Parts: sequence; structure tokens; C-alpha cells
Amino acid sequence: MEVIDEVGIRFEREAFASGRVGHSNCVNVLHSARVESGTLYMVLEALERVSLFHLLEREHRIEWMRALHIGRHVLSALASAHEAGIIHRDVKPENVILVEQDGDPDFAKILDFGIAKLFDGTNLRSDDPRLTQLGVTIGTPTYIAPEQAFGQPIDARADLYALSVMLYEMIVGAPPFEAEEVIALLSMHASAEVPPFREVAPDARVPKSVEALIRDGLEKHAEDRIPSAAEYIERIDEILDSEA
Repeated sequence: MEVIDEVGIRFEREAFASGRVGHSNCVNVLHSARVESGTLYMVLEALERVSLFHLLEREHRIEWMRALHIGRHVLSALASAHEAGIIHRDVKPENVILVEQDGDPDFAKILDFGIAKLFDGTNLRSDDPRLTQLGVTIGTPTYIAPEQAFGQPIDARADLYALSVMLYEMIVGAPPFEAEEVIALLSMHASAEVPPFREVAPDARVPKSVEALIRDGLEKHAEDRIPSAAEYIERIDEILDSEA
């Protein structure tokens, strides 16, 4: 019964958070309900889609301008979510869907707000204990911010760290940190130096400004990180304009 409760909590949080954001870069939840038998259901917008995860599986890495373009879409969704008082907490390629929309073949939509954290201004609401008891860490270890990895208080900058890991992976073909043991991976997020692009992908031709941007998003301490999704977007636009 407890497992059912946990699934229900995540399901209801997904529906609530997605509806609260209501952004074109979020997968739209059209309706959700529980029938008399207790079965939960959710109606999502119909999309002809490919996940960023499967794109990277197929292409290994993608050109840096395309990566920033996709990242900008995700940041637009995160900016709206953060403004609505929602931290996603699980930004990763599996949760980014690419569709063709408005003439854009790489229009990105983010989904799965099932472990989103809700807050009002600077005051975080407590998680339901049935959700947090699933483990010490909430999120996916490869993309998790150091403060989130070790159960410390988080804010919107945790999502920006995860987005930066994703951008790094898109451009060089691998995330900055990899390890077989989860605790080792979490420790790397907290203390290991981010490998330079040239070490991971020597043949990649990426402007220094792009690597500097992503490294700023991967700062260990949240206060040293890019402070908001809106500012991240501004910096992406500056790079794209200067390189165009």
C-alpha cells in the first residue's frame, strides 16, 4: 500500500506542477484524475517525439550551437517553473523531448515533475515523507547538484547545475563525472574538478566562451553558479549573437 501511495504522490505532483507552469517548453498535461477503482490516469498532449537521451545515444554528441539552442528551450521552461515556485530536481536527457514546432525541429519540452519541489519565494515546502523516504538523495546521480546530492537545502540553481551537466554531455559526448558506485559519483560532484573539453573530446571545436559558460553553471557552490535561468539564457544569446 505504501508503494501505491508513493506512486500516487509523484503522479499528483507531476500533474499539479505541470499545470502550474503551463509553458510551451513543458509537456502539457491536459487532464488528470483518479477513477472509482483508485486507478490514476493522466492525459498528455500528443507529440511525435524523440528524447534527447535517444538522440545522444544515436549521435553521441551534437554541435555546440545546436546544444545551446536545445538548452535555451529547457532554460525557458525552468525559468517559468522557478517563477511559479517549482524546482524540477530531475533535469536530464531522458526528461527532455524534442519535437518539431513553429518551424523548429529541435523544439525542446521538459517533462516529469514527479519529484519537483514546491516553494513560495524563498520558503521551501516540506516534502511528503513518503516521497523522500525512497532514498537519501532525490534526483539522478549523473546530473545532480552537490548540495542536492547530500540532502542539503536547494533552490533553483540546482536545476541549472543539472542543465549544465546536460549541456556538457551534449557537446563532448560524456557527462563530466562518471563512476560505477553512486557514492563515488556524488563525491565527484562535490569535490572533483570538471575535466576540460579538450581532455574529453580533443577534436571538438568549441568557443572558449561556451566552455566558460558551462563551467560557471557547474560551480560546486550554488552561490558561485549562474544565479538564474533568465541570466543563463542571456549569456547563451550573447554567445550565439557573437558567433553568428
